[in-house]
Amino acid sequence: MEVKASLRHLRIAPRKVRLVIGLIRGKSVQEAERQLLYLSKLSAQPILKLLLSAKANAKNNFDLDPEGMYIKSITANEGKTLKRYLPRAMGKADIMRKRATHIDLVLEEYAPKDAGKGKPGRTDVKNEKKEAVKPVEKKIAHKKVIDTKERKQKESPHSSKK
Repeated sequence: MEVKASLRHLRIAPRKVRLVIGLIRGKSVQEAERQLLYLSKLSAQPILKLLLSAKANAKNNFDLDPEGMYIKSITANEGKTLKRYLPRAMGKADIMRKRATHIDLVLEEYAPKDAGKGKPGRTDVKNEKKEAVKPVEKKIAHKKVIDTKERKQKESPHSSKK
């Protein structure tokens, strides 16, 4: 079951908010909470409050366990832009745009273990491919490092052959 929460008219630019929501998208509620608690971005605190609100909605409105949920989707869209004027030289004025953001958060329960799908949001196939490729890349990279070190020792003019 999906649980929704939204935050409207946050006075931080959407571009800055998207940096933070990209970190928590697809993560479990506990992991996202931990990330937001120690993140030093200004938009982390309002997003943390939104996450806690969605968690409370799940518990109180739908009788769901918030610990068994993950962030299915989180989006940051542009809100209303306030236009202010900034005086410049020779009687001119520049427009200062103070942007606002609307954030929508959707939590969803993990699929039951009986279905055999595992954790939704991130596919296990990608992880398997990475594991299969990593050892080969490490061996090749390690071998190249050894080869370059040996080559430098052979070619160095200050060798101890004298």
